[in-house]
Amino acid sequence: MTYSLVARDEDGTFGVVTASRSLAVGATVPAVAPGAGALVTQAYTNTTFAARGVDLLRRGLGAAEILDLLLRSDPEGSRRQVAVLGLDGEAAAWTGPDCTPPAGHLLGPGCVAAGNCLGGAPVLGALRDTFMASTGTLAHRLALALTAGQEAGGDGRGRQSSALVVRGPGDDGGLRNAGRVDLRVDDHADPVGELCRLLELRHADVEGPDRATALRLTGDIAREVDTWLAATGRGGGERLEKRLSDWARDENLEHRLLHGRIDLTLLERLRSRGRSVRRSEG
Repeated sequence: MTYSLVARDEDGTFGVVTASRSLAVGATVPAVAPGAGALVTQAYTNTTFAARGVDLLRRGLGAAEILDLLLRSDPEGSRRQVAVLGLDGEAAAWTGPDCTPPAGHLLGPGCVAAGNCLGGAPVLGALRDTFMASTGTLAHRLALALTAGQEAGGDGRGRQSSALVVRGPGDDGGLRNAGRVDLRVDDHADPVGELCRLLELRHADVEGPDRATALRLTGDIAREVDTWLAATGRGGGERLEKRLSDWARDENLEHRLLHGRIDLTLLERLRSRGRSVRRSEG
C-alpha cells in the first residue's frame, strides 16, 4: 500500500522516492544499483526482489527481462507490484490483478510511477508529470514529485513513512558527497514534508556551514512562531505580524538566509499565518 517513483537522470544517476501508510517503507521498497538501474517492490512486497533485482541490473539485463525473471519465480505474483528502470532508461512495470485498488503504474521517459491503495486516480500522473516538468538535482525533482503525489491523494489509508534513495557516478560511499542521498522517515505525521526537510539538511551538510546555519535559523523561527501562537491566545496574530515585520527588516537575518541560498518565502508564509489568526480572533 505504497506509491513510488523510480527515475534516471541524464548523467546516469538513479533514484527512488516512496511513501506509505505502512511503517518504515524505506526498509523494503526501494533498491538502487549505482550505474546500473533501480527498482521498487511493493504491494504485498516480495522482499527478495530488491536484492535479486539489483544483482540482475548489475549483470546488464534489461528492465523487461528482469521483471519477467522476478515474477516467473513468484507463485504470488498476482499480489505484487514492481517497477524497474534499466541502465539506458528502459522502464518496465507490473501491477498484479490482486493488488489493492486503486492500483496501477505509468511509464515516462526515464521514469516509472507505481502505486496501490491510492487516495485517488491522479496520484500516479502527479508523480510522473511533476518529475518530468521539474528541474534541479534528481533528488530535488523526486522530492517535488512525491509532494505532488501526496497532494493528489497519496496512500488512501493515510500517512506514516517515506524514503528517498539516489546513487550517482560521484558516489564515493561516504555520507557527505554529492553523488549519494539515502534518507528515511520511518514514522511521522507528515512523512513527505519531513523527508523534504531532511533533504534540505542533507544538502546543507554537503554544501557547507553557511547553508546549515541558515537552515537551523529558519527552523528556529518556525518553532518560535508556533510557540507564540500557542501561548498568546487573543492578540497573538497581531504580535506575530509585528515580530515578523521586525525579522523582515533585519538586514543581517536576510543576508544570512540568502547567503544560505534560502529564499524569504518562509517569512511570507508565517506572516500569512499571523493574518489568519487575527481574522479568526476578530
